[in-house]
Amino acid sequence: MNSSECGFRTYKVNLIISIKLWGGEIMETLSIYFHKDFDGLASAALLSKILEKSGTYLSYDYFPIDFDVRDEWLSHSLRRPAAVLDFFYHPEVSYFFDHHATSFIDHIHKVNYVETDTIILDTSFKSTPSILKYKFSTVFNFEPFKELIRWSDIIDNICIYDQSDTALPLQRFLPYYYYPSVDYTISLYKKYHDFSVVISYNPWKKENNPFHLGEMAKEYGGYGRENAGGILCKTHEEATVKMESIFKELIRR
Repeated sequence: MNSSECGFRTYKVNLIISIKLWGGEIMETLSIYFHKDFDGLASAALLSKILEKSGTYLSYDYFPIDFDVRDEWLSHSLRRPAAVLDFFYHPEVSYFFDHHATSFIDHIHKVNYVETDTIILDTSFKSTPSILKYKFSTVFNFEPFKELIRWSDIIDNICIYDQSDTALPLQRFLPYYYYPSVDYTISLYKKYHDFSVVISYNPWKKENNPFHLGEMAKEYGGYGRENAGGILCKTHEEATVKMESIFKELIRR
C-alpha cells in the first residue's frame, strides 16, 4: 500500500488475465477512484471484473475517497487512465459512472456534460452498480453479483449512524448534506443517561414518504409523526438491536 498526494490512498492489485480484447489497445494500469462506502466499493469491484474480462488493463490501483476531499477534488490531477465511481465528476476521467444529482461541483462541467459509452450519470438508478449492470449486461454475466447489486440499491438509500460516543446534540439533517440521495436515516445518540434512536425521512425528497415513521416507532415503544420517529432506550445494546430491526423493516416494506 502506498500513499499519494492530497491524502488519497492507493491499493494496487495485479491480475493475471487472458488477452481477449473487445477492441482497443492493452494498457498497463487503470486508477479507480471510488466513494468510500458500500455502493462505491461494490462499483469498483464490479468495474474491475468487467474490464478484467475485456483484457484492456493488466492491473488496477484503487483510491477510496470521501467528501472531505471535495474542495481540492477538481484541482487534483488523477493518475490516468482513471475511473471515478459513485463520486464527483472529474474532467480527466476515462470512465465515470454515478447516480447522484450532486455529481458536478463545477457548473460548467454540468452544462457541457455529454453521455458516452464510458461516462454516464443517471439519477434514475438507485446505485452505481445498477448503472454498470445496465451498461455492460450484454458483455458481462452479472448473475453471480445479483445480491451485491440488490444490496447496493438498498443500502445507498438508508443511512445509519451512531454518534452516541459524543456529547454533541443530534445532527439529524447532517447526513442529507453528505448523502443527499438517501431516503431515510436511522440515528443513535446519547440523551442524558439514555440512548435515543431516531428515524427520519429526507425532507428534501420530492416523493411522499410511503411509511408513517411515527407508527413504526410506536411498535418499538417510541413516538413520532409521519416523517420522523424516536425511541428511548436504556442501554446502547438495546438501541443497536432496535436500529437493526428498523433497518430490516424498512427494507421489507
